[in-house]
Amino acid sequence: MTTIACKDGVMAADTLMKGEYIDQVEFTKIFRISNLSTVCVGVAGDAEAVELFASWAKNGCLDGSYPARLKDLDYEAIILSKNGSIKSFVKSSFSLNIGDVAAIGSGAKFAMGAMMAGASANEAVEIACKLDVYSAVPIDVIDTTKLDI
Repeated sequence: MTTIACKDGVMAADTLMKGEYIDQVEFTKIFRISNLSTVCVGVAGDAEAVELFASWAKNGCLDGSYPARLKDLDYEAIILSKNGSIKSFVKSSFSLNIGDVAAIGSGAKFAMGAMMAGASANEAVEIACKLDVYSAVPIDVIDTTKLDI
């Protein structure tokens, strides 16, 4: 469970990872990507799915290279493009362009509400962490407006 938010070229995510035998661990869910069109990716879901999807995204989301194992895992992901657009993926290599503000994970509704009320992506995740029991600080942030891309 997770909260990942993206707005104004900034992607933020909580770092809580819980599981059947994992009480609480800090876990990275957003990654900087350096390829022709993508700046960063955020993945919510199973730890294995986070790693597999992030790796696929780092390799350019190449057609035909979508990891077959991902089809059996629970996840959703967002990719922030260099032009500021956000693509959404849910258990598939099929993506939808969803605009320039997005949130995914168990705290997504809290984060979207916060961003619609004027909060930044980072502030939205902080708010979601206070309301969603499956999200917790610390928060990772990638501010693409400060990257040389």
